[in-house]
Parts: sequence; C-alpha cells; structure tokens
Amino acid sequence: MKDKLLLVGLTFGVALIARADVTRPFDSVPFTFSGYVDTYYVDDFADTPFPDRQITPGGVSPDYSHSRKDRLAVNHALLDAKFATDNFRGALGVQAGTYVQKNYAIEDNVAQHLYEAQLGFKPVTTAPVWIDAGIFASHIGLESAVSKDNLTPTRSLMADNTPYYESGAKLTWDPNTHWEYGLLALQGWQQIGSKNPNKAIGTQIQFKPVDGLVFNSSTYLGQSPNSPGARLRRYFHDFYATWQATKQWSLAFTTDVGADERSPRDRSLVGWVSATAIAKWQFAPQWAVAGRAEFYRDPHGLTIATGTPDNFVATGGSLNLDYQPDPHVLLRIELRTLAAEHPVFVERNGLDSSNDYLTASTSLSF
Repeated sequence: MKDKLLLVGLTFGVALIARADVTRPFDSVPFTFSGYVDTYYVDDFADTPFPDRQITPGGVSPDYSHSRKDRLAVNHALLDAKFATDNFRGALGVQAGTYVQKNYAIEDNVAQHLYEAQLGFKPVTTAPVWIDAGIFASHIGLESAVSKDNLTPTRSLMADNTPYYESGAKLTWDPNTHWEYGLLALQGWQQIGSKNPNKAIGTQIQFKPVDGLVFNSSTYLGQSPNSPGARLRRYFHDFYATWQATKQWSLAFTTDVGADERSPRDRSLVGWVSATAIAKWQFAPQWAVAGRAEFYRDPHGLTIATGTPDNFVATGGSLNLDYQPDPHVLLRIELRTLAAEHPVFVERNGLDSSNDYLTASTSLSF
C-alpha cells in the first residue's frame, strides 16, 4: 500500500503534460509549434496480476486511454506543428503512448505515430469554405484525445468506443458565427490505411445560438469494422450539447445511437446506445470538481464483446478534483466506478460485475 501511495504522489510530482505554443513567421507564413505529454497512474481496486485493466474475454480493456495500472505510464506524448494563411493551412503531429498502442493497433508502424497530417485550402478565397485532406481528429464526440482539454481526466465509455481519429477529406462551411457544416469522405471507422474497399461518409452540424452554448450533431455511414470481408454497413449518430452556464459551472450531455447490419443475408439492424452527462464546478480560481454519470448498452457486442448473454450493459460514475496553481500546471485525481449487468471485469479470483479504480495525473505546460 505504501508503494502505491508513493507512486500516486510521484504522479502528482513528476508526471506532466507539457504543452508549448510558439508562433514563428517563416516567409510570412505563421507556424505554431506545440508539445504535449500526458502521464498517469491507475490504482485498480481489482488488484489483478495483469499490466492492464481488463474485461473478458482475451484481455480487452474497457479504457483505451488510461489502460495501464499499478505503475506510472505515458498516456499520450505529442509534438505538433501547424501553419495557416488566409487561404492555406496544414498540420503535422507525431505521437506515442498507451493511447496510441490501444487505439492505433490496426495501423502500421508509421501510421500509428501520426496524430495528424493534413493540408487544406479555400477553393474560393472570398467564401468561408475549407477543404482539408489527410489524417485529422474525429468529427464524432465531445471528448478528444488530449486529456487536459476534457472535463474529466479519463474518457467515457462512449468516447473510448467511437473514433478519436479519421483519415480522408472534409469540406467545412462556416456561413456565420452561429452555424458550421461539415461533409466528410472517410477511409472508415477510425482507420488510416486503405484496407477498407468501401469508403464511408460523415456529416457534422454545429449550432451556437449564444456564447457558451453549443449543439452538435455528427453522423457516420459506412462499413462496420466488425465485418472486413462481409462489408456490412454501420449507421451511427452522435449528439452533444455543452453549456457554460456561468463562470463557475460547465455542463455537457452527449448520446450515441449506432447500428450494424446483422449479416450479408439478413440486412436487418442490431444496435447499441450510450449516454453521458458531466457537470463541472469551478469553486475557486485554482480548484474545480467534476462529476460524470454514464450508461452503455451493447447487447450484441458490436463495440464491446464479452461473451455474456447481454455482452456489455453497464452504468458508471466518476468524481474528479482538479488543481491548477498556474495556467500551465494542472493536477487531477479521479475516482471512477463501473457496474455491469453480468460479471465481465477481470479480478484476481475470476470475474466481477463491478470495477472501481483511482486515476491520478499531472500537467505542466511551458
């Protein structure tokens, strides 16, 4: 126990997120450089001998970002460069960490380490339309791969089971400050390589009626990652709303509905649903607390297959405390619990229907 407490303390003392933004002009083209590293320590109360938190079968982790336990680990290390002019823009980012190992497992060794690699231009210089192509962040979901930008240190179940990244091309139209529209042609569901012969399409509509209030709708239509040979379709919709109610209170709600075709001979649909609600209270200039409630129902094992009668049906909750002594320093600790309808979480003596764990992380920017 003393060793675990020492490691938690070391996480807060030396684990860091380093993010530096430096703008330099090169021949009148502004470049922005940034660096980021997210380290963490997870104390899984299940106390299994395995290096990762697991659900049955085969050592599948319920978390794709903070999966290692009982030791300090690097979740995400990132070096990023961007440039932008009135009519052209681009970005190149390289990465490493357990987030990369879990989320990019199907990609080749080079693609795994590309956080983003994209170029964009305005086809009409006087119109607010951009066309970008390459590897870029997903248009789906509220939570991103950068932990410190999220309301909670760990990701929700729904975020960890939807794309964090995409590759292809996208068209974005911003007619005014209230509306934004996007149309995407994609390689597939979180996929960089061209292993998928049938490409996918996506859409995004974002509405900002007033300052601090955002509504977002994102869709995906394309091949299911569960059927590389059968070419079954996946239909998916994500909705989220965020509201900066006051300077102290931030609220977020998001829900997903997805469905896959059952088989090549039976094109009927089987699906899953999920929802997450988060509230953050900035009760002092340097202190904040956030709570999360979530629900996940995937009875057909389309995203989380466990081999139990209902595969993965679970609820969860978390509470995190943030301390930011300086604009460039962030310390976070989170207690999280998950409860499933069937025993699916690996513990020392077999399987359990619940799982509790503590996550500690620290950030430092320069």
